[in-house]
Amino acid sequence: FATLGYALPAAVGAAVACPGHPAVALVGDGAFMVSAPELMMAVALDLPVGGVVVDNGGYREIRDGMVARGIEPFAVDLVRPNLPALARSCGAHGERVTGAEDLRRELEQALTTGRPTLLAVDLA
Repeated sequence: FATLGYALPAAVGAAVACPGHPAVALVGDGAFMVSAPELMMAVALDLPVGGVVVDNGGYREIRDGMVARGIEPFAVDLVRPNLPALARSCGAHGERVTGAEDLRRELEQALTTGRPTLLAVDLA
């Protein structure tokens, strides 16, 4: 019932469809890890794509649903890579943001630089 991993590929598609206009994906860390190669595609095509990744340590929505139903959580807690470093290793800009003002400033900058950017918001 979810579109896991859809946001970043959709943002890349939007940036391709509308040259010169930035696109932003808001995605959880689990969903980002499903579609991380799309960040490399954005770098390869030099697209103005911003990814805001809410890093909560895995598939939190699925985990919460399991707990609510009395099911022992299984395969929903992920290894937490350093997401900004991962972005930088792909050729994108990567930063960890710590609050709303930090996120606003970094996202505004990302949208004006025209380069692929990943902003990780730590919620774990």
